[in-house]
Amino acid sequence: MKTPKKNLTLACMVLLLGMSFGSTLAQAQTFAYVANGSSNNVSVIATASNTVVATVAVGNFPADVAITPDGAFAYVANGDTSAGVSVIATASNTVVALVAVGNAQAGITITPDGDFAYVTNNDVSVIATASNTVVATVPVDIDPRGIAITPNPSPVSITLMPVNPPITILAAGGPFQYVVSVTNNTASVQTTQVWSMITLPTGEDVGPTVGPVNLTLGPGETVNGTQILTVPGRAPAGTYTYTFNVGTFPTITDAIIDATDSFNFTKAVGPTLGKVASGDASDWVVLNAETGKPVNQADWGDAVTVEKTAVVPDEFVLEQNHPNPFNPSTTITFGIPEASEVTLAIYNLRGQLIQTLYSGVIAAGQHSVVWNGNDSRGAKVASGVYVYQLKSKDFVATKKLVFTK
Repeated sequence: MKTPKKNLTLACMVLLLGMSFGSTLAQAQTFAYVANGSSNNVSVIATASNTVVATVAVGNFPADVAITPDGAFAYVANGDTSAGVSVIATASNTVVALVAVGNAQAGITITPDGDFAYVTNNDVSVIATASNTVVATVPVDIDPRGIAITPNPSPVSITLMPVNPPITILAAGGPFQYVVSVTNNTASVQTTQVWSMITLPTGEDVGPTVGPVNLTLGPGETVNGTQILTVPGRAPAGTYTYTFNVGTFPTITDAIIDATDSFNFTKAVGPTLGKVASGDASDWVVLNAETGKPVNQADWGDAVTVEKTAVVPDEFVLEQNHPNPFNPSTTITFGIPEASEVTLAIYNLRGQLIQTLYSGVIAAGQHSVVWNGNDSRGAKVASGVYVYQLKSKDFVATKKLVFTK
């Protein structure tokens, strides 16, 4: 039997945030719940005034506190061998339940959905918060203490892939191409918004250059858009960051970002026509790569090359490029069964690397990359047969394509 340490006057402090939609952070009322190990109680501190507004008697030697996501209850792990987990209703700061668990509790945490509390004792006890009953006991190693739960993955993910990186724009300005993919990672319909921003070399933001665009995705569905961004000549020289976000976009400062992806590009040194104003995206033009029309910021599907996949593929797939033979550009499509680190590259028939089209971690789903026949230096390759290869940790596939002039 473990003996709890009794010389701790402050074992843990957590914050409770009660939010009112439409209110500012300054208007929200927040409290800190403090487990007092030797005093057998929990102190409630109003963070606005940093004063104790309540003291709640709990079991002996409380060691840790966890708050449910809705802020309605505080679960207190009591270190004493005979005490259970005390459940405090935060509205009244009274104990409304005592859940019997194993001896000498040390740490407690609650799942992101609020359905379960995990508490360490001689083992790990799992409490269903709806009924405040122990539904599972998990044997672990000797003397478990702290415990934490990984967050839920974002229901919608986004992948942004530049075509023919690294990207350097001439001093006079010019376009570059990229592919953006949005994937529903759940088994239910998801509605989200997509928008893009550009961070200037000065650190200021321009945008949104695309969106916010409303998207509704079916279970496991992926939407791919191939777009062209034109960098204005007046943009200053330096390194830029191009970012796509998914989430909720009421305003720039209040945006809720569920997932994001980005890449850098460089504009060469040279004369510019003027300073780019922060937030001004008026002459950063985004076009549909195939139609040449401006991207419709109200409807993703009207102006963007869209490819939808009902389900995530069961295995890696590398498809034949199209068109083939080609000039000036061709599209290479591949499928990824789960988020993986992959490389897609072009080689000549002697095995020499011509261009790396993509290298890095990519989300599960169908993806498309456009090759414009340039090598890694930006020069057009000679007419002939080339090889493109998709490679991951446990997968390699190769196909041939033909470039003509």
